[in-house]
Amino acid sequence: MGNKAPRTLIEVNGRELCIRQRGAGPAVVLEAGGAGNGSGAVWGEFADRLAASATVLTYDRAGSGRSDGPQHRTVAAMADDLAGLLRAIGTSTPVVVVGWSSGGLVAQLFAARYPELVSGVVLADPSVPLPDTKLPAGVRLAISGVQTRVFAIAARLGFFRTARGERLIERMAGPEISPAGLRFAKRQWNDWRELWRSATVLRRLTSCTREASAALRANPPDVPMRLVVPQRRPGLPSEYRAQLDATHAELVRLFPRGELVTAADASHALPLDRPQLLAGIVLDVLRA
Repeated sequence: MGNKAPRTLIEVNGRELCIRQRGAGPAVVLEAGGAGNGSGAVWGEFADRLAASATVLTYDRAGSGRSDGPQHRTVAAMADDLAGLLRAIGTSTPVVVVGWSSGGLVAQLFAARYPELVSGVVLADPSVPLPDTKLPAGVRLAISGVQTRVFAIAARLGFFRTARGERLIERMAGPEISPAGLRFAKRQWNDWRELWRSATVLRRLTSCTREASAALRANPPDVPMRLVVPQRRPGLPSEYRAQLDATHAELVRLFPRGELVTAADASHALPLDRPQLLAGIVLDVLRA
């Protein structure tokens, strides 16, 4: 169903954003991770399950996928685009907004900035501030950004289509990822343009997470929120996991009606690893 729904370009704040709508009923907005390329097949079975009971809106954030650029420097500007998009297409509000990875930051700030447009929030393993280590977070993010751009060049040269490249993707994806999640990862690692754009997101991750957190503290949204995270994270040092757990607990506290849900047999690719579980959570929030 998702792959057959047509894409449409809608003018918002002087740019054309690429959107896709499917289903019928109350509206659910899906905010993609990475640079925000969400109008394609990224959501898979998860979006199709939702579309059986709701109107599902997916789109490419500015500077990603088929939407005009450049990429926004602030999460507030991304949230403003989403508000403008809902107005432009006449979506019935309030909506449930689902944010995956970096899309979780947009979902958080959108709920704080436009509470009248939001009836619920679901965060699927959202981006959070990096825990303390020997290297400052800013340095580590800068290194990750450079590394991601090296990967983008490798993707453009076809490295990730080789046997060695595929083995590297499998190692980076981790043992918990599902076959659907691994197929998605392989598509992503062969899209050099999105890898290049994702490097920009990584460089700004610290400022963006602080921006979203400040917005939530200033205006905590009184709506149902579910924070869904993988139950296991193989390979992470115990002190890293402890800080990650504390960060998630703080995020739940920032929402007066927040709850933490752990998902077994899942990796960071939660919508693809556990589509039925996550769709059920979203529909529960929609009914609430």
